[in-house]
Order: sequence, then C-alpha cells, then structure tokens
Amino acid sequence: MSTVAVFFSGPAWRQLLPWALFLAIVAGGTRPAAAALPDPIEVSYGPAEAQALDVYRPAGTRGAPVIVIVHGGAWQFGDKASRGVVDAKVDRWVSRGFIFVSVNY
Repeated sequence: MSTVAVFFSGPAWRQLLPWALFLAIVAGGTRPAAAALPDPIEVSYGPAEAQALDVYRPAGTRGAPVIVIVHGGAWQFGDKASRGVVDAKVDRWVSRGFIFVSVNY
C-alpha cells in the first residue's frame, strides 16, 4: 500500500488532491532500492501553463510513499523547480525510496 503526504492550503488543494491520489495509485506495488531519476516527469493538471507538477522517483518504483510539496508564494508567485526548495528534499527523500512531487500553481 502507498502512503501519501499532502500539505497545502487555499482553493488550489481541490485541484491538486486528485493528482496526488492518482500518483499514489500509479505507484502501487512493491518498494525497490532507491536510485533517483536524473530528470523529473512533468504532469499537467489544468489548462494554464503554471498548472503543472514535477514527479521525482526512484528508478523502477512501485508502491513507494508519495510526498507532495507546494512551494511558498501565497498562491501567486514562485516555481516548482526552485532549486533552493526542491534539490535537498529530492536528494533526501528519493534516495530513501519516496516519490517526491513538486507543484506549480
């Protein structure tokens, strides 16, 4: 069974939650040794260009827990690829077998 940790507030959560759950379902299966993919997989969740999320996962992952991060920016500015926000978290969690999702809005 997959585990999903989702932390965000405001009206955007209604659009993002289904995608977080979708990622958890797609990840179903057993958990392998971690090896991060070099590039994230970008997934669109709406018609606007900013409505996208990046998925970082260990190679061959199935059934891994999912962590979703929504960067700060008062739902008005910032970016899902902010290196200062994402890099350390991807390094820490993906190397431990987690799927890590960073969201734009």
